[in-house]
Amino acid sequence: MKQQLLVVIAALALTVVLMPAASAQMPNMDMSWAIRSQMQLQSQGNLYARMVAMQYYNYMLRLRQMGYTRPSLSPPASPRSPWLPPMRASSSPTTRTTTPPSTTRT
Repeated sequence: MKQQLLVVIAALALTVVLMPAASAQMPNMDMSWAIRSQMQLQSQGNLYARMVAMQYYNYMLRLRQMGYTRPSLSPPASPRSPWLPPMRASSSPTTRTTTPPSTTRT
């Protein structure tokens, strides 16, 4: 009986000691602003990509209407194009050893 009473007292003491630590946890952070910002930036990027694609399409369409029969010109934007300016800036004029990261997911 005495041992059970000691176990109960020890459990209560442990609860009292740990109670302030549990209540001192950080509240949940509101990250809705970051999600909204990311969605807005994604929307702007999608709009820009559509704009560039339509400009390229209309340009090629005008060329074809004027009689251009050779293969299509390379598009102004591609999945690799965001990596090209930093690659050019970081590589020397004579050699290029830097390659962009792979676009495939692993």
